[in-house]
Amino acid sequence: MVREEQLTSEPEYFRINLHLMCGTLFTVSEKKVQVPTKNSWMKNTYFWIAGILFILGLIGLIWGDGVIRDPGQRHENKLWAIYLIASLVMFINGYISHKLWLKQFDHLTGQE
Repeated sequence: MVREEQLTSEPEYFRINLHLMCGTLFTVSEKKVQVPTKNSWMKNTYFWIAGILFILGLIGLIWGDGVIRDPGQRHENKLWAIYLIASLVMFINGYISHKLWLKQFDHLTGQE
């Protein structure tokens, strides 16, 4: 059984050490710490989905709802507005997700 999990961070690597009931220390895995770069937000899928929904919303606004309506989809008024609102929701979700990732990185490196 695992008694305690301990995270230790080093400049380039961090180790997850598990103390077993017998008191022996084993290294389970070793990972390289992902350092955020200037454009690390681009790797967040929420921003890509928000961008696609925004473009589809604009296309629906300019050329009409029929262009973005799926085959067999129920006809709704102002479908383009639903797409634009969904893009805003996805953007907010991506922003929160990115900020939490940066905060987690600061916590691992002790820069809080």
